[in-house]
Amino acid sequence: KRVLISERLQKYKTVNLVKSIIIKNQKTMGSSSSRLHKVVELELLQITRFDSLELQNWYHTFKKKYPSGLISRDLFIKENLSFTKFGDNELWGHIFDVIDNDRNGSISFVEWCSLLSLVNRGSRPEQLKLMFKLYDLDGDGYLEREEILQIVSFLCKVKDDLCDPEELTDQAFYELDSNNDEKISYQEFVTGMENENPVSESLNFFNTLFKGYKQVEQV
Repeated sequence: KRVLISERLQKYKTVNLVKSIIIKNQKTMGSSSSRLHKVVELELLQITRFDSLELQNWYHTFKKKYPSGLISRDLFIKENLSFTKFGDNELWGHIFDVIDNDRNGSISFVEWCSLLSLVNRGSRPEQLKLMFKLYDLDGDGYLEREEILQIVSFLCKVKDDLCDPEELTDQAFYELDSNNDEKISYQEFVTGMENENPVSESLNFFNTLFKGYKQVEQV
């Protein structure tokens, strides 16, 4: 028992050390430091699909664009609305909240880099998990008709082909709501989106939403 407690204590200390260094690194990103802290780099090597050189390059890119080392909620909404022409302040505020994992009101380099990795190199299940969270506007773990309709309405405005939000929402529930309870669970969403059909393709707004992050990968 003493060994187990000691191991847990050591793990707790290590996790908190990483967190403290990440916070310190974020606060000093606007200073003369030109390299990502090694502990932060090791953390990102575990949670992203970037190598050390790529992480250092992304660090320089992020630091140059956001000298403070943080992206505020207002700036995030403004930048993404301007670039994508998709959604509104409320939707992008919701997206910000999903990305802001530590709920501190700003997006750090770690959070930004994690999103960049997921968008460009994430697996299909990982991307579907994020997409479900984005559709789940009230965060209750289920997608209701009004939530689907709200996102689909934005989608129809940017799609090249004619799109009726009400009709697409009806089709979404027909295809995804397998138990007909008027709400779509995460498992129902994943199962339905894995099937290649016009509805799942129409509901997939991942590339539309994060095209700016797709573009930055190609720079």
